[in-house]
Amino acid sequence: MSIRLILAATTLAAALAGCAHFGVGVPVDARWIACDTSPPGARCDVRISRDAGGAYSCALGRFRVDPDYLELRGGRPVNIQWELPDGFVFCDGDGIALKQTWGGGPAQVFENYGSDRKDGARSGFETSAQCRPFRNWRWGNTTPGGTYAYEIRFRNRTTGERCTIDPWIRNL
Repeated sequence: MSIRLILAATTLAAALAGCAHFGVGVPVDARWIACDTSPPGARCDVRISRDAGGAYSCALGRFRVDPDYLELRGGRPVNIQWELPDGFVFCDGDGIALKQTWGGGPAQVFENYGSDRKDGARSGFETSAQCRPFRNWRWGNTTPGGTYAYEIRFRNRTTGERCTIDPWIRNL
């Protein structure tokens, strides 16, 4: 094996190890969609829809997340709500989760729950075993410039088959 090939292999291994540790960066061509967090009680909505040309896929099909790059402007705590298309739900073990490689982010979420309706209402305060079409976060929005990768985990209401897709949040 040549020294050039050994160096190339070593460089590739180091680069891959670095990516695994630090996570993949935000795509250069990302189009951030702003949500104003300055009014009291502000809410930023994220809608997941079935879309044959959508950027996210899993065994359940292709999906679009709108917005998939959510930019929070205003520097105040905000409610973020995710809505699934008909036939899909967030059940026990599903929901929205910040990726573990993005340290400091979990402190941003100070409440995380499923709801039955668009207004964020829920029929009870059960911690698990309830399947709901909406997921809600109370987001601290406390780190200006912080950017977070997260996962959306949901399932088919009928079959129980799961799906995970992964868009972004940025505080400004």
